[in-house]
Amino acid sequence: MKLQAQLLLLVLILMIYQAEAVRLSPAIYYLEVSPGKEDIIQYSVSNPERNSDSIVVANKKYSEDPISNYVYFEGKGPNQSLEVNVPNGGSGSFNVIVKIPANLGTDITPGKHNIHLGVSEQPGIGGSSMDVITSLFAVIVLRVPYPGIYIEGFGVDVHDIEFGQTLPIKVTFMNRGTGAIKLSTVNLEIFSENNPILRLPVQYKENVAPLDGQTLQWDIEPKKLPAGEYTVKATLEFDGQNKTAEALFRIGSEDLKLLNMTQTLPSGSIQKYHITVESKWNNPLRDVYADIKILKGEQKKESTKTPFLDTLEPWGKGTLEGFLDTTNLEPGAYDAEITLHYGKKSSKYTTELMITGAPVIENPTPKNNNGMITLIIFGSSIFIIILISMNLYMLFFRKKQNYQNANQKES
Repeated sequence: MKLQAQLLLLVLILMIYQAEAVRLSPAIYYLEVSPGKEDIIQYSVSNPERNSDSIVVANKKYSEDPISNYVYFEGKGPNQSLEVNVPNGGSGSFNVIVKIPANLGTDITPGKHNIHLGVSEQPGIGGSSMDVITSLFAVIVLRVPYPGIYIEGFGVDVHDIEFGQTLPIKVTFMNRGTGAIKLSTVNLEIFSENNPILRLPVQYKENVAPLDGQTLQWDIEPKKLPAGEYTVKATLEFDGQNKTAEALFRIGSEDLKLLNMTQTLPSGSIQKYHITVESKWNNPLRDVYADIKILKGEQKKESTKTPFLDTLEPWGKGTLEGFLDTTNLEPGAYDAEITLHYGKKSSKYTTELMITGAPVIENPTPKNNNGMITLIIFGSSIFIIILISMNLYMLFFRKKQNYQNANQKES
């Protein structure tokens, strides 16, 4: 049994050694379809590590799209496969023909179509019985135009910059229709907090042909916009139609903003103090911490310092946490002077801190026991009356008994 296991392991190792992957290029190919036009796509297939010649079979067995009837191997019919000889240490090649008729059938819809070409390796000439057959597939992406005028891919490309840099803004679109666009107009406007602050010059494009892509660019000069967050909105007008697109961008500076902080603490103990900050810079901020002073008027009552936040990511948020001793702080309103340190810069903020009284534990309100006391007194009185009555009865009974005994003796 042990020998059989060793032999099986040896066979598996040899099979792994013999398994060579077929290489096919290009793995994916994009083609803009033009009705009535013929396109040729050249493929290369190789087996660089095989020590013998091999045969590769290419087919379309994974393609069921009707447009695949117009995609075939050179010299073959629409549904025929192709054998390709791959010499030892070399590569083989074959061509795929894409021939779309001038009038597309109704079953071929506009838009994107994926055609899959399957490629399977067969045992090579002189190959061993332990050759492992490998296979893969490539994809041809056909884009069929829309009838008339059709705009696709309209969008705005803009990136965050540092204050003082030139801001490039690009607008792109493509005519994926069968008709030409005589005139297209692009308007660009920049907003800050939904308020328009800058309108850029209008740009025009004439005679945009089918399958023609366009890129328009604006460059905003340095320091034209202050540091902050913005929205750019683009409007494309063409052939009585319009499309809109927008994108967000930020102009950064080495700055750290205070977003939130602790506003209320009880007196009489050591309490946590939280500060939330946000970076307004395109680069990481280093060594971020805060100094906190508690003031009453001009007099400093207490102070503390938070631990360091080693790194704050670009445009990121973070929390600084320190401890504040409120033992000597009387209830009331104080000024909290917060100094944020980041790198070699700092920012100062003053906020209000409300110190409340320490929690008071009240004694439970005593219950009203008057009824119980009355009941006890009443019960005790009855008990005393009963005792007195019994004593009187016993006294009377004894006297009577003594009297009767005395009369009997006299008789």
